[in-house]
Amino acid sequence: MIIKAKSNNFEEAFEIMVHLRNLYPNYYSPTVNLSKLHLQQNNLEEAKLLIEVTNFDNATQKIKKTVDNLKNYIILQSR
Repeated sequence: MIIKAKSNNFEEAFEIMVHLRNLYPNYYSPTVNLSKLHLQQNNLEEAKLLIEVTNFDNATQKIKKTVDNLKNYIILQSR
């Protein structure tokens, strides 16, 4: 997934992330990583949407903190 995204093939990367999410619904790293890659490419809306549609209720505190940091980054960059 990361290789696809770094090659600017976000559509395939997203498909892989969805597949991983379906197999492992409580494995949040692919979603967080794809969000970070979107942000590195200045795709704020894509990263924001990905975070918004993901339910992080069962995530660890570390993942939740990372997601909060990503949300704050998006807010700051959107200004």
